[in-house]
Amino acid sequence: MSKKVSFGLIIFLLIPFIVIYFSEFEIDITDSTKFTFSDEQGLPYDGEIKFKDITLEIKNGEVIINNSYIYYFDVSDNLLKSKGDAYAYISRDNLSLSYTVFIDDNTSNFNEIPIIISEDDFKIEKYNQFRYNSANINYKYDSECNWVQKTNLEKAFEELSDSTILNFKESENDIKLHINCFDYNNINDEGNYILGEGSPSYYNNQTKEIINGTMNFYKQTEAKRCIKYPSTEIHEILHSLNFGHIENKNSIMHPGVGGNLCNELSEEFIDCINSIYSNSELNCKDITFIIN
Repeated sequence: MSKKVSFGLIIFLLIPFIVIYFSEFEIDITDSTKFTFSDEQGLPYDGEIKFKDITLEIKNGEVIINNSYIYYFDVSDNLLKSKGDAYAYISRDNLSLSYTVFIDDNTSNFNEIPIIISEDDFKIEKYNQFRYNSANINYKYDSECNWVQKTNLEKAFEELSDSTILNFKESENDIKLHINCFDYNNINDEGNYILGEGSPSYYNNQTKEIINGTMNFYKQTEAKRCIKYPSTEIHEILHSLNFGHIENKNSIMHPGVGGNLCNELSEEFIDCINSIYSNSELNCKDITFIIN
């Protein structure tokens, strides 16, 4: 009996394309789908896979996704369809690569998806822009933050995690971002309030790897600040990711954001972040960086 095979699923790491094949024979879709991650020799990759608000471990090359997650998969008509982006973070030899997982709406009839990732993908000598070595970025509060400061920061991390390939976690291990909060006002020479500061702290010029970054936040009770959106906090997180100021009053990276300006994260920064952390051709037009 001959098999008819067609392109069914594309896992997209902007360089290179990875194409997954599946059989068109009838297979009843169950309530879960297993993804397997391995190299050409069948050796498994470990890591994590992230959907909008959950992260699951890829252990020994495997992760089982419950298709009943309404925001992630729809199998109501026996077709496996994605309802949003999924990101896979694969690690080997202290290098982490980030993949955007796309499932075609016409894909059907399979319960296990094998994903083959070339070993050559892990032979990167340096990144195409200064970045942390993984899209999974752990942070720690080095000093106590009040309820308002911490709530706004958690909202900012959630917004960036939901909107981009990045995945932020509070942790005591492998800390990349160090956060300090201070219970006093900080005023510059012009008499303006400084609500926060952020930047990469240590980095490797040869590999373009950011080792860690720092963010400081100051008392805001006597300063104008954004209430409905964590503009200041996202602004400083982006500084710690190496993004510089932009003299555009509509940009979240305008130096006046957080006072009279409450700009939100825009598509240009989302696209830029995703291109940097998927090791692809940079898509960062009109965006500046602190270190180049």
